Amino acid sequence: MVAVAFFTITAITGLLLTIAHLKGETVPVASNQELLVPLESLTHAAEGEVDGAQAIRITLASDDAPSFIVELDDTAHTRVFLDGSGEVLATRGVGRRASILSLHTGRAGGLLGQLVATLSALGLILMGYTGLAIAQARKRKKGDRV
Repeated sequence: MVAVAFFTITAITGLLLTIAHLKGETVPVASNQELLVPLESLTHAAEGEVDGAQAIRITLASDDAPSFIVELDDTAHTRVFLDGSGEVLATRGVGRRASILSLHTGRAGGLLGQLVATLSALGLILMGYTGLAIAQARKRKKGDRV
């Protein structure tokens, strides 16, 4: 019964993550992608959006990321989008997606959850292999009757 519940959770969270990925995220386009201020100014502007949060990663503007992105260490895993002058364009939390990913990978259950997720994945691979082997054996057996 526990295995069925775990497979169901993994399948549903995998579906939700796939849908979110296919929908994509619209990233605000900075009018100025050239960095006009020191990086510290970007981090201070981003940290000012969420009380007590610290910047943990900065993505520089490029063709793939048309604005500067500062990720914060708050519970919502906030991403702050800025232009080259340090003006905040948008703020988005990705906490829900992080929570779903935690459930999907088993991290939410700690070491035991990760072990169960790994064993489940290996079990699914084994089930696929044995299914193919049985089908191949039946096919060969039918060929012997003719």
